[in-house]
Amino acid sequence: MTEDNIDIAQLLEERTSILINRYKMLKDKYSKLEEENRRLNDELANSNNSYSELESQFKIYRLAMSVSGQTEDKTEAKRRINQIVRDIDKCIALLNK
Repeated sequence: MTEDNIDIAQLLEERTSILINRYKMLKDKYSKLEEENRRLNDELANSNNSYSELESQFKIYRLAMSVSGQTEDKTEAKRRINQIVRDIDKCIALLNK
């Protein structure tokens, strides 16, 4: 009976040790994945900022081309200029409040 208890205790100790090792490995893996997730989120934010800047520059370029007469889309240029003027008027109205 005592030998059975010793065997059971040793088996329990071995399995506990295995579980602890697995836990430590998973914890390390989780930490690495968390760090990679932060890095990828930062890269995504940077990419989104770059995209927004490029999109803004492209809109300005398109507006400049349409105003200079190099393209046939003069109505788009007029619409964009009117939108800019409206935005400026809104800003002035907010400043006057």
